[in-house]
Amino acid sequence: MPSAFRQGWQFFADAAQSGMSARSGQSYCADVENAIETLTKDMYEIVEAHGSLGVGQCKGFTAEVWHADTFNINAVLKGSEHRAFIDKSTDFGSVDVSTNFDRNFSMKYMGSAKLSADAQAKNYYEAYQEYYKKPRKSAPMTFEEYLQRYEIENDPEQLLKSVYSGQYRVIPKDQLEAATQRLRMLLKIEQGKDGANRALVYKNYLETLEKLTDKVTDGSGVESVSLDKETAEVIVRLCRESEFKAEDFGIDISKLVITDYIFQQALKAGYTAAVLSLVMEVSPKICEAILYLIKNGEADPNQFKELGFAALNGAALGFIRGYVSCALTIACQSGKLGGQFMNIQGNTVAAITVLVMNTVKNAFLVAAGKMTGREMSVRTEDAAAITVAALIGGSIGTALLPQLAVLGYMIGSFVGSVIGSIAAQGKNAFIMALCANTGITLFGIVDQNYSLSREMIDSLGLKTVDLKVNEPKKKELNYNRPKVNKLNRNELHTLDIFILKRGVVGVRRIGYV
Repeated sequence: MPSAFRQGWQFFADAAQSGMSARSGQSYCADVENAIETLTKDMYEIVEAHGSLGVGQCKGFTAEVWHADTFNINAVLKGSEHRAFIDKSTDFGSVDVSTNFDRNFSMKYMGSAKLSADAQAKNYYEAYQEYYKKPRKSAPMTFEEYLQRYEIENDPEQLLKSVYSGQYRVIPKDQLEAATQRLRMLLKIEQGKDGANRALVYKNYLETLEKLTDKVTDGSGVESVSLDKETAEVIVRLCRESEFKAEDFGIDISKLVITDYIFQQALKAGYTAAVLSLVMEVSPKICEAILYLIKNGEADPNQFKELGFAALNGAALGFIRGYVSCALTIACQSGKLGGQFMNIQGNTVAAITVLVMNTVKNAFLVAAGKMTGREMSVRTEDAAAITVAALIGGSIGTALLPQLAVLGYMIGSFVGSVIGSIAAQGKNAFIMALCANTGITLFGIVDQNYSLSREMIDSLGLKTVDLKVNEPKKKELNYNRPKVNKLNRNELHTLDIFILKRGVVGVRRIGYV
């Protein structure tokens, strides 16, 4: 595999792992923002749809939106697939908020805890009495007609159930304690009475108490934000004045995205990046092993050993790149690092992550004596050039394939990486050729070395000695005088002429070759 292509592929592999992780972090932030925007949009729509109602009557509808949408925001934050939906039904005993996890919720935001508790425990007899007492122009239905219309079975066991039986009952946060006390009081009253019907009434109150809550919850940690009666009324007024803002009530991405959520998403991205890294690191080596097998008729055991090391190292580094890229992207776009970084793109974060990690790795190699500082400088320059080319290529690929943005970015980034690698190698070759021919150093970028190597000196027939220097004693420098053998001119029969040429003798180093 050509070195330029290999270098481009390696950078692309690293960038692809970080890029996918960064995009997952960017997508996470976008989903949270969209969920918050949905809350604002739904709140204005529900208040506008009930514009003829007073604030006290309308607050129950805003509670439905609040609990459903804040639950969905929390689900997105925690990476849950559970969702709540506003049914907007006014049918008898209908569900106010339904879900995709087999729980339904009834909302009652009455003027007091007593009224809210009684409304949630209301049975069919009480519902009919409530209907019967409403003012109307025509005569009310009889109880039998009422049951027939709503398809209710005329059986005490059914009629003494709550109209909202089976649903969870949501009431204002500030009324929950008092409503709980009222239901417990009613249970004690019914417990002291005899008769089958009293047992059914007791059962209804008990079921209402067990399902009474101040929030929508899935029982697995995802829940809505509790809402009191006064705040629900304030929201109605703000919506009618076009001044409702979710952030005024603490629903803001910079406050909602906490460190635990960032770590959770980063871990998922890290695992995905590790798998991708494993595939991309091993794929070229598998191709080489197959080609070797076709050419020689047998496999090379050393290649399979390399496969194992590549898989191990690649997966570990891929996890780190993915974790860091995702965490940094979420931290930036959620405002954790300041408002000035909220618009930074995930691809930029990914490229910077790869560049910084490679630089840190090279710095460790320099510290360990396995790489020179000049070599690290060259590698950093090349990586920066390839990074810019990959970002430009990715942007072009995304523009050419807008419907397949991820695929377009990966293809463009790969092409850009290879082009950047070729350009970097061409740049290095041009600089070295220029300095070798002219003797310039380009402000110290290239080192011009004029010393002769040991091989050149030997080829000239010159003998060299190494000076042995003793440690000075009492500020006196003592050394052994070297013995120099004089050349016997009678022994020289021919004269060899060597033409010295200037060329590359090391990393950014020009000397005699």
